Amino acid sequence: MQTDQIERKPVTLAGIYKMYREGTPLAMLTAYDSTFAYLEDHAGVDIILIGDSVGQVVQGKKNTIPVTMDEMIYHTACVAAGNQTACIVADLPFGAYLVNEDRAVENCVELIKAGANMVKFEGGQEVCSLVSRLATMGIPVCAHLGVTPQSIKTIGGYYVQGKTY
Repeated sequence: MQTDQIERKPVTLAGIYKMYREGTPLAMLTAYDSTFAYLEDHAGVDIILIGDSVGQVVQGKKNTIPVTMDEMIYHTACVAAGNQTACIVADLPFGAYLVNEDRAVENCVELIKAGANMVKFEGGQEVCSLVSRLATMGIPVCAHLGVTPQSIKTIGGYYVQGKTY
């Protein structure tokens, strides 16, 4: 994709921390392809998320469960192609991180290689060792509490969680 240069500096993890400390609002939107990534980046969006919601939004599936790692890698590469400065956060799909921690690390590495600046996955205490391992490797993690669509089979639907410590 032919792109014109954007004047702003790339949004980094350090920049996100600074904005948070200063109380500066962040804009985060979802994209699944280079065209939307280009438009969002040029509109000044700080963070672009490639969510496993691609299964519902793009593929027309009933939920996010069937989304594969290969599909997430593909969409991450597409978004990276259209982006110049926004921080790219890529979601790990169901089954890509809780089954085997070594495989989870490999999957995160693949998303980073595809163009993600940070990985995202659902969970609480059960993912803490994975988060620690990734941080040690220099892979930023966006933890996801709240609505957890990958848990719909066990919780019976879309419900907000993680409202208490």
